[in-house]
Amino acid sequence: MTPFRFRFVGSEQLPKGLTETDAEQFFKLLPEDVEALRARFPSSDQHVQQFGQALQLVFLRATGRSLDGVAAVPKALAMAIGASLAIRPPNIATLKSIYKSRTASYEHRAWARKHCEFRQLDDSLRVEFTSAIQGLANTAASLDEVVVQASYWLYERKILLPGDRALRDSARVAFAGVEAHALQTIKAAVSADALRKLISTVFEKKDENLTVLEWLKTPTARHSPSTIDASIDKIKFLRGLGVAEWDLDKVSMARQRAYAQALSSRPPSETKKRTPDTQALEVVFFLRITLYELTDSTLYMADRRISDFYRRASKKTEARQATSAAQYREQLVEVKQIIRAPDRTPEEKLSTIDALIDDDVLLPKNSHAATVRKTLIDEPAGIRSLLHALRDLPIQGQPGDRLVAQISELRALHDAKMTELPEGFDTKLVDPSWGADVADADRKRAMRAFEAATLTAVRNGLRSAKLWVDHSFRFKDRELMLIPAEDWKAKHASYSAMINLPESPDEFLEKTLASVQVGLQAMAEAIEAGKLPTHPDGTPKLEPFSAKIDAPGAQRVRDAFSEAMGPVQLPTLLLQADAAINFSAAILGRKATSVEELLGVYGGLVAHGTDLDAKGVASMIPQINASRISTAMRMLEGADRLRRANERVVEYQGSFAIAGLWGSGQRASSDMMAMDASQHLFNARIDPRRRGFAMGIYTHVLDRYGIANDEPIVLMERQSGMAVQGVEKHNMSAKDRVRVSLLAVDTHGFTYPAMTLAKGLGFDLCPRLKAISDRKLFVPAGSKVPSALERVVHTNISLKAIRKGWDPLRRLLASIRTERINPELAIRRLGSTAQGDPLYRAADELGRLLRTIFLCDYFTNVEFRRELHTLLNRGEAVHVLQRAIYFGRIRHDRGRRPDELIAISGAHSLLTNIVIAWNTCQMQSIRDRWEKNSVPMDDDLIRGAGPIGFSHINFRGIFDFSVARYAEQLLEAGAHSSGKAASTRR
Repeated sequence: MTPFRFRFVGSEQLPKGLTETDAEQFFKLLPEDVEALRARFPSSDQHVQQFGQALQLVFLRATGRSLDGVAAVPKALAMAIGASLAIRPPNIATLKSIYKSRTASYEHRAWARKHCEFRQLDDSLRVEFTSAIQGLANTAASLDEVVVQASYWLYERKILLPGDRALRDSARVAFAGVEAHALQTIKAAVSADALRKLISTVFEKKDENLTVLEWLKTPTARHSPSTIDASIDKIKFLRGLGVAEWDLDKVSMARQRAYAQALSSRPPSETKKRTPDTQALEVVFFLRITLYELTDSTLYMADRRISDFYRRASKKTEARQATSAAQYREQLVEVKQIIRAPDRTPEEKLSTIDALIDDDVLLPKNSHAATVRKTLIDEPAGIRSLLHALRDLPIQGQPGDRLVAQISELRALHDAKMTELPEGFDTKLVDPSWGADVADADRKRAMRAFEAATLTAVRNGLRSAKLWVDHSFRFKDRELMLIPAEDWKAKHASYSAMINLPESPDEFLEKTLASVQVGLQAMAEAIEAGKLPTHPDGTPKLEPFSAKIDAPGAQRVRDAFSEAMGPVQLPTLLLQADAAINFSAAILGRKATSVEELLGVYGGLVAHGTDLDAKGVASMIPQINASRISTAMRMLEGADRLRRANERVVEYQGSFAIAGLWGSGQRASSDMMAMDASQHLFNARIDPRRRGFAMGIYTHVLDRYGIANDEPIVLMERQSGMAVQGVEKHNMSAKDRVRVSLLAVDTHGFTYPAMTLAKGLGFDLCPRLKAISDRKLFVPAGSKVPSALERVVHTNISLKAIRKGWDPLRRLLASIRTERINPELAIRRLGSTAQGDPLYRAADELGRLLRTIFLCDYFTNVEFRRELHTLLNRGEAVHVLQRAIYFGRIRHDRGRRPDELIAISGAHSLLTNIVIAWNTCQMQSIRDRWEKNSVPMDDDLIRGAGPIGFSHINFRGIFDFSVARYAEQLLEAGAHSSGKAASTRR
């Protein structure tokens, strides 16, 4: 990744526009540096040598390179060095004026390397560097990224960076080696004749308007049966080409996606002009990635389709139950009238009542679920057609598993064109809840019951990973997503060191149970002391605490900050933030080489991060056309480009002293923000709050306000997996970053397995739960429970189940930590459909214990509860800013591809983070100015003024990017001096 602290790593020259903040953060002399310099140059007439040596020292420490030449030292840097050394800097600070001979310059560079403990890249280190750069090339999307990441690798190990040309040559060799390996893998998996035929096929005409390649590129349309059929047709076509059988796993998935995206981002006519080897690389990996993504989207739509069946049946059931209730009431009224009839004998009344009431009333009452199943069987519209569509997918399971036998039997019946279930059919193939219906005397109805039961079993089997499809990212065999069993046993100790759970379950349980007892005792004492009121049934009652009253003058301080910042246009804000952070360099993997490329980045960022499209943004930026913005938008879809930029902006925002007043960066909240979307998106769903179709962006907001992670998410689905995944990504993306240790979520972001996985990954999941007073506490059987809590404590935790699933649980955690499976997918596979799995049982039981500890703290510690609410409210406040930036809706032709949806989420979060960072910078400057002018401000007053205001920012209008003013900070050396930045207007 590209953290903000690496901003100047790899630079060969001092930036002329270096600011005082940059000099303080990146080119600062440490106290031990000053002592060493004064010891080296003790004489009062050696100030120039002191200054020159200090310049070499800070440049090496900031960039990883020795300073060979500089026309002039930036004024801010010269003043900072002079102040640290208590000397007056030279009037003309250039290397030529400082060093009268090359020998003195060489000696200063050598001393700086020795003092900073930097080593030369000699033969003893080159082998390790070559191996490392090959590994970087395996996961990088471009050559520039390899160069940047290699620079960071050298810098972190205090190895002097070679010249840019030498470093680029090494990266080029490594990149070429990766491509040669990928090409070799392809040729081993696909014969030469098959490869030629394959490339020829994709360029053929599918119909008079589309080539095969363009047909495959067409994104998934709206959620409907026809869309599922269209996706199945593409999957059948790709399987017919043999794509599912290709063994390409030796090539990293990052490289596979990079090749696939390269082909996707250009028209077929341009791909035809590439060399045969390039065509082979891009076409083969495009077809493979397309097959996997189509399989995932098809199975997702099938799952939704089955849910639609159940929802339709449930609504019909509820309508019938309402009708039955009305009829029942009418019968009661009639019965009462008969009883009160004066002209009838008792015998006549009984006879009339008996005739009035049907014999069905004597039958046992069906549950709601049973009635829904009956409706599905009697009105099975769409079930059989969906089964016929899915039969072309190679759904697999464990040999001998009941689900596999059930699917095979149904396929055999369909192959035989049977519409009736044979007599004597084995009902043990289906779930017992369907057994009576499958055994129905009406064999056509029994067949419909078997089909509905099988479709339900397929959905549940895919959700719980008991069934899988090999050519899928999200629905593949669970064993392939975990550390291989042999590897887990052989490297048990090294894997154990990665996770937060010890090898022995008893060691962990002893501490956990002790914490449970302490929490229960504290809660019982609070109840007995009257500090925690209870309902009449004995359940705890949480009194709403009053909002924290602002200190006098807090609103005045917020208004003063807003007034001092003044109005600003979005282009100015983007340029100023980029000059300070270089987020555009993080996106590109280097600085922009021209004004047009830089404006393309800004235009693409605005187009993805707002409700505008490329044409709309181009009409707002006269300096650039729509085609360049469209190209930049596809570039932003590249793997991790926007994530790198977001991390750099968040780290920059947290580096200001004022950010420390808002939080330490160790705590965060996560929640979903619904973004209005077109109903023609296959993954859009109705938002119950906004009453319209929407997509979700799930964000993790630090206590310092920055968005640490973002993910697109489908509405109406559990968010606990995303909650855990965001923290894991943030914590593992940089070794020396402040890690999140506590995450506040709402009810949607919580499940028992999620709480267990969060603990195993090193942080606490703290939910604000709905109906909190109804929540129960859990302890193992036989545990001592205080009398005040007997009504709210369940003694049903199975320690045996935790011990049984302990090793599989630790294996899953280690697999997450080694990035074989992400937490979101792991928790999705540990949903309610996984009941009966020892791993699920262990995670569920342990999660109940952990939530018990949390609830005890939540009930008894008011400040802890207030802090969680504050974190969640802070996240909601950031959502307000997000809506100001993206106030429209996602168009019908946007967000259909996974990469594009991720880019929309990432760009939107990046724009939000940039606004927060810019506001933070301005607030820090204003506060410093107030202190300089002897206007001290209480920290408590500033603490209540967050950096999320936006009324002073104009997000719309004609954008004029004055790049020339910031060209030295934003463009490659030479790009701004060659006249390219002199004018930014067309």
